[in-house]
Amino acid sequence: MGEFMTRADFVRVKRMDEAAEQAKEVRKAKEQNKAFLSQQKERFRKRGVILREERFQTEEKIADAIEECRQQAHAIGDTFRKRQEKLRGQRSDFEREYVSHGRALTEKYSTRDNQERVRDLKAEICDEKTRVATEMKAQLKRLKEEVDDTIKSENTDRCRRVYQDTCHDVIRFSKHQIVANRWDRADYVRDTVSVWKAEAKAREEEYVERARRIRNEESLSKDEIERAAAMRHEERLAIARQQAEMRRQIKAERELVTESVLEQNRIAHDAIEESFLIPAAQVAKAVTGGEETLRKLSRFFDFRRMAWSTAPDSMSPRRMPIRL
Repeated sequence: MGEFMTRADFVRVKRMDEAAEQAKEVRKAKEQNKAFLSQQKERFRKRGVILREERFQTEEKIADAIEECRQQAHAIGDTFRKRQEKLRGQRSDFEREYVSHGRALTEKYSTRDNQERVRDLKAEICDEKTRVATEMKAQLKRLKEEVDDTIKSENTDRCRRVYQDTCHDVIRFSKHQIVANRWDRADYVRDTVSVWKAEAKAREEEYVERARRIRNEESLSKDEIERAAAMRHEERLAIARQQAEMRRQIKAERELVTESVLEQNRIAHDAIEESFLIPAAQVAKAVTGGEETLRKLSRFFDFRRMAWSTAPDSMSPRRMPIRL
């Protein structure tokens, strides 16, 4: 029927096998890493030599560029100084021309004839401004008078219209209309109140009649009352029997469900117990090297465990120790 090993022992065997394989891989990786580091060091050394040569060349180029920039700066400075001297000369010439022009204007307009001409020109300008101001005042005055007349006429017309709309006859007619409307509303209210009173009286009479009828119906005989009580008692008994039957059915269904759940739990428990056992043949196949590897690893720990002596399908409770 075959021998079986517990899952814990299987895990230990599998882990030791994996550790051996992993150790081989680690040693191989270390050797590869060592060779790679040697190659990297050699490559870095060669690159350092190349970079040093490039640095020397770069320093020479920088020195040449600095010298060239200095020469350009000297040339620019010389050009700027020459331009500044030229501009200073031009400014001096402009100042001399300005002074001479001012002197010419002073000589031209400082004579008595020129002064009289300027005074006459100022007087003409003042007279022109005075004339324009006078005309403007006259025009504004005329416009104001026209506006005042227009406002007065409009106010007069408005007063006339208001008087026509609010004269004694119109007001008296309005008062008559208001009084008539009030009388009409009062008549309508009185009619409505009368209708309400009639309806209330009819409802009250109906209520009294209904109360009288109910009181007559309640005055039943003693036999009728006893029959009604017996009928109510029978109805209550029927309802009680129905509820008792329903409770019995619910209890029976609950017991069936409980038994079903217990059976399912029992099956699940047996399946879990079965899953903890692994056939020895399967262990040998899972481990690299098969039976030979198991014999080598057996010296590290004991494989003696209680296992099923028969196949898991039978789920026999009889156990026996085995050694792989």
